[in-house]
Amino acid sequence: MRTHRKMMKFIYTGNAPELKDMDSTKSSLLLVDRFGCTELKLFSESTLVAEFLVLSTAANLMLLAEAHSCALLKEASMDWYVASPTEVANSDDWTLVEKSPKLLVELVRYMGIDRHHRSGRADVTSNSMGVSSLRDWLGSRGLDVDGTRETLVERWKEHQ
Repeated sequence: MRTHRKMMKFIYTGNAPELKDMDSTKSSLLLVDRFGCTELKLFSESTLVAEFLVLSTAANLMLLAEAHSCALLKEASMDWYVASPTEVANSDDWTLVEKSPKLLVELVRYMGIDRHHRSGRADVTSNSMGVSSLRDWLGSRGLDVDGTRETLVERWKEHQ
């Protein structure tokens, strides 16, 4: 019930809720995703990245990101895997990642992307533009900034 109140308060006041722990932040993300409250979803997603994404939570949050089209969270979780693959693979939730061939293939491909272009304004067709840059570009043109990385790239291509 608290999560519902936080969402309603945000809708009526525009004030972002205080998200104190990972579980309440995940609950917030799940609820607002279900109701299509994109601004609060992006806030919850960025809070997970900034406050709760660490080596031991990377696999768990990667799965959450995959299930709910959280492109920034997925990219940041994959960055943790690229930086410390053995440690992330030794985490409790890694066995669930292993059950997703699609996600494993995506991780292998992601490992081959040049990270130097990830935060800059690189050519999107090279697949090196980061999610934050894509969202900035789309948002500056009044376009929807929610969705998977693939969705964001397609939206970018449609509006160039």
